[in-house]
Amino acid sequence: MTTRQRFSVAAVLAASMTFVGPTLAGTITIPTLDRGFVLDDGRHEATNSNYITGAREVVNYMSSITEETRSFFIFDLSAIPQEATSAVFRVYNPLIGYVSPDPFETLELNPIEKTPLTLFFADMSGPAGTSAFADLGSHTVAPYASYASHDIQNTDIDAFIDIPLNAEALWDINQTINFSPLGYFGFGGKLTTIGVSIVGDEERVFAKSSHAGLGPDDGDSVLILTGPKIPEPATLSLILSAIAVLGLARIFGMLRRQGNKP
Repeated sequence: MTTRQRFSVAAVLAASMTFVGPTLAGTITIPTLDRGFVLDDGRHEATNSNYITGAREVVNYMSSITEETRSFFIFDLSAIPQEATSAVFRVYNPLIGYVSPDPFETLELNPIEKTPLTLFFADMSGPAGTSAFADLGSHTVAPYASYASHDIQNTDIDAFIDIPLNAEALWDINQTINFSPLGYFGFGGKLTTIGVSIVGDEERVFAKSSHAGLGPDDGDSVLILTGPKIPEPATLSLILSAIAVLGLARIFGMLRRQGNKP
């Protein structure tokens, strides 16, 4: 191929990427590395993968108290090849996962502020469990903000729920991909619509999630990242057509030269 032909191919490639339209993006689905819950008094069961989230009113020494549970989800991003362009948290709510008299409960996803995440794990396994609980429901360190807020309906049972994560989450995900030596990324879940007041009241989601017949690697709580760019079919078609035309032009040129020979 001559220099002129190479330049023509390059020009077609550049034009196709500019004018044909947007490119499609690949997706990567990442299961949870770890997940579970922490109670407001700091209790945590390391072997329990239940990610129940919410509160109930219980008896405590002749009076009642609100016992709140917050969930956590940890992912390993160390093998992700490049930055993500969008992120979705997909979570399964079991058949008996929604427990509330209200038509919906609002789930808020918050960054885990303690870094590296090994320190968060250390909190959960020691006397600082209440600190871990607070970390799952707060975003006090600037410029942190919540990753998402999503209304879970009372009809969202035995169903997968897709929760898009915002730009704040995407920034932290890409920071983890680019700079974290371990590649751990995680967030906490809490309900912001808790209104229990008398013994027996309960407002929780994801109840019995460790007994749903699905494990951490079976897709019941995953992070879906939009990632590597690939040309869309229309772009590929244009590129291949251009290369074919240039190839035919080269053949016709060779035949013409041969026809001019004595």
